[in-house]
Amino acid sequence: MDHELTPAASALLEHVRARFPGRDVAVLPAAPGPVHHLVAGLHILSVAPQEGGRLYVTSGLWDATQHHGHGLEFLLYAPDADDELHVETLTMVAYYHASGGDYALDHGHTVSIGRPWLGESACDHLLVSLPYPWGPALETCPLPGGHARLLWLLPITAQEKTFRHSRGLEALEQRLESAAINPVDPHRPAVVDVTVDAIGRTDVQVLEDELTEVPGAVERRASGEFVGPQGELASYAFGWATDADPRVGRLSIGIGAGNPGGGTFHAAVTEQDGGTGFSLVDEPFADVPQGGPDLTAAQARAHEDLPFVWWVAEQVMERDRRAWWMRHWLLGTACIKAGPDPVLTVSHGADDGTWQLHGADSANPRRLHLHHVVDEDPTLLDVLHLEAGRSARRETRGAPWRG
Repeated sequence: MDHELTPAASALLEHVRARFPGRDVAVLPAAPGPVHHLVAGLHILSVAPQEGGRLYVTSGLWDATQHHGHGLEFLLYAPDADDELHVETLTMVAYYHASGGDYALDHGHTVSIGRPWLGESACDHLLVSLPYPWGPALETCPLPGGHARLLWLLPITAQEKTFRHSRGLEALEQRLESAAINPVDPHRPAVVDVTVDAIGRTDVQVLEDELTEVPGAVERRASGEFVGPQGELASYAFGWATDADPRVGRLSIGIGAGNPGGGTFHAAVTEQDGGTGFSLVDEPFADVPQGGPDLTAAQARAHEDLPFVWWVAEQVMERDRRAWWMRHWLLGTACIKAGPDPVLTVSHGADDGTWQLHGADSANPRRLHLHHVVDEDPTLLDVLHLEAGRSARRETRGAPWRG
């Protein structure tokens, strides 16, 4: 099938043959589908290296995507020959890359496969890496009119992908190297051993940033940074207008700044069944440092990191004191306030859930909204999370709460 190859693809074939002398190199057709509208001459080269396994290499992608003579081809290293499966994977990656724009891949990027790369493997993403096992001799391929750079698609887990985008490429590669992984083992253990579902409450940091009031309106905005147990990063902002009717808060969460797949998710926060719930919206609320392009609700629903974003949202609502304030506003939480200012005792009733706030005495009790009391004394933020049946006291305004 050599005669079907373009001059550049023929040069790539000879490059692979020279790198693996004495080994037969097969030229396979790409998987059927829309890729042929973008990469008309796409083929997949297949060779069995002397060290074992099977290497698959795209051919023809350079012709369709090169810029000033510089372009990429991709390779996938598998434990055994499985032409149909691995040709499908490389065809998918070629289509993704050839689509251009935000979809164009490069060293350090990641791409979701949408299924295990092999069998029941936990690896369902690919890291675009340097071809370390074969060195620069394979990586750089001279071509008529330029050169192709061959990059390795290393299968990784979703958790490793999240780690890469939060901690950086070098941090993940160090983990992979320290673990001495076998890259063709579909059942290799992940080098990041925490999943979003299993993280629970372990070692999560929600770092409160500024709280602002919008001039001319009773509107508050709070922002902060999220750091997960494996260093996963996200930025967030939320806000509410106390005179809004109906009561709806807003929340923005940004991840993956500067990386493919990065974006800012926007949601409405409302009362649901005595608690708070989230719903994705199209309208952007806030720009946040770790964010990327503003995602519409449809784009956010289709995003592979949406479960992580919802988990961040839950952690923010649970751990940021300003979020407790917004929650009481959303729920319309009532309280009994008695005595003069400042409030020195706060209790959350065990039986009926009533909040009681007392000053130096219990004179002149009156029923108010809890969020309005916090409007007047933000030092109450520290006790807005009291569980039913608990109370807290302080000596004076600004003193630490005890209880």
